[in-house]
Amino acid sequence: MTSVEQMVFIYFLYHLTLPMDYSRWTLLFSLL
Repeated sequence: MTSVEQMVFIYFLYHLTLPMDYSRWTLLFSLL
């Protein structure tokens, strides 16, 4: 991964973990 992709990934992880919405986690991992 490039540094930009890592930054974007961390940004999304940060915002996904704030509400702790597991359905969003499932959606995220299904897209990987």
